[in-house]
Amino acid sequence: MINLILTNKYIVSIGLISYSLYLWHHPIINIKNYIVVYEEALLHDLLCLIIIFLISYLSWNYIEKPFRSKNVKFQKVLIFLFTIIFLIFTLNIIFKNFKKDFNLDKYSVNQNLVLSNDEYSLKIEEIEKEWKVKANTNFTTQRKKVLIFGDSHARDIFLSLKFYEQLDDEYEFQIFIPDSNYINDIFDIRLGNLIKDHKKKLINSDLLNNSDYVLFAPSYNIYDLKYLEQLIKFFKSNNKKIIIFNQNPMFSEGGLRKANYLKIKNNLNNINQGLYMGIKMETFEINKRLHHISNKHNLNLVDRFGFICNEVKGCRIKDDNLNLIYVDYGPHFTMEGLKFLSFEIFRKKILKNLN
Repeated sequence: MINLILTNKYIVSIGLISYSLYLWHHPIINIKNYIVVYEEALLHDLLCLIIIFLISYLSWNYIEKPFRSKNVKFQKVLIFLFTIIFLIFTLNIIFKNFKKDFNLDKYSVNQNLVLSNDEYSLKIEEIEKEWKVKANTNFTTQRKKVLIFGDSHARDIFLSLKFYEQLDDEYEFQIFIPDSNYINDIFDIRLGNLIKDHKKKLINSDLLNNSDYVLFAPSYNIYDLKYLEQLIKFFKSNNKKIIIFNQNPMFSEGGLRKANYLKIKNNLNNINQGLYMGIKMETFEINKRLHHISNKHNLNLVDRFGFICNEVKGCRIKDDNLNLIYVDYGPHFTMEGLKFLSFEIFRKKILKNLN
């Protein structure tokens, strides 16, 4: 049976163009997502799939196969390139026509809500510099000590809580970094991997041994949730109190362009409500799961989602001084956004009611 499947001429044909499929699928999907950022439809995906296979076949036939046989003809390469340009142009026209009176400019977003590439780079550099200065291998005060775990989203919470230290002298915060390699690759730190990959470093960590609380604040995924209760048991066995920051709002592809479209389509009051409508449903499912786990183990649950979003007003884009909160729609935060979060934590007295 397996032999019949693997020798099927269609399966073999897909195998021949598999490398071209690998090369072309990602840029074509990105182009599709940019053009059709507003509406999700099965027809869009089917057209995209057809174009991926068509371009992959042409790439294999006119580029890959001739190079392998050392029989490259410049004319064939030109035909291939012009075909790709034509298909991308056609894709653009077709997708636009699926939406009556579709006009990208109609849904463009005011530039004062969007960072330019240069501004984005400066904001990221500012965060990176601040984070490397503030991260330490030891606590340095006699305050209650909180050790933070997670990825780049936990880094944002860590930096916001370092600002919080200036507002309240009750706590000191640090973040767990397995080794110096993770200073530049904190995106790779997953809660689900902590015990499997870093148990020895955890047990020998002065930060963990000296901490009163541990705080989880990553962008959670299914893998993290699968091992979260195992992690909770490990820290409880080490006599640590546990704080969980729930999931950040995860915005759908398109960010503010999608939000502005949803505002217009649904006759909403403002783009903030459109941004709320664009939150991925998995955000709410993850937060339900975190709420259940927190109640089950009697943990401190902090509503990080509620710092910036609620169903009535939508999601904040700027702080009270009209500074942008987000550096991207992951979301990661600007320095102003981190200060906004720290003030919200202070204003709502979040850390005054811990178990």
